[in-house]
Amino acid sequence: MSDVIIHPARVSDAEALYDLRLTALKTNPEAFGSDWQDMEANQTVASYATTRIPPEDSDKCLIVAEQAGRLVGMMGFVRGTRLKTKHTGDIWGVFVRPDARRQGISNQMMTALMAHIRGLDSIKQVKLSVIADNTAAIALYQKFGFETWGTLPKGLYVDGVYYDMLYMSYIF
Repeated sequence: MSDVIIHPARVSDAEALYDLRLTALKTNPEAFGSDWQDMEANQTVASYATTRIPPEDSDKCLIVAEQAGRLVGMMGFVRGTRLKTKHTGDIWGVFVRPDARRQGISNQMMTALMAHIRGLDSIKQVKLSVIADNTAAIALYQKFGFETWGTLPKGLYVDGVYYDMLYMSYIF
């Protein structure tokens, strides 16, 4: 187990980030609303970098975890853009490669992401969704103060199986 470096995604991470996202969609398809076939068909490394890697001065944030020179984790945040929702934001795309799990990487990424969010003006609520049987992720979010406020039965349908989704939020 080597040291993990947590940092905001950079344009130089684009190819590795695109690969990490494809790996996430293939490894845990039940955890994401997106699917890898659509991503491969409709996005390139360059287009993914343009849409997902925010500039340094942005309210948006994409935290990555690097271990032994390889991206092993990612976790994103996007702020509401409309007048009535800009006090809220969403966490998206949380993933750690299976061979890097159980090392506290998600905890480190969440710590960095929440620090970024706390530094934003007038954010009052952060939301996320998680598959109801993903107990490790739910425990992580609860550790950071997120509370479940709703369940969407059969929220995702993947390979013939329905998955319930929990909706969680953190109120500042």
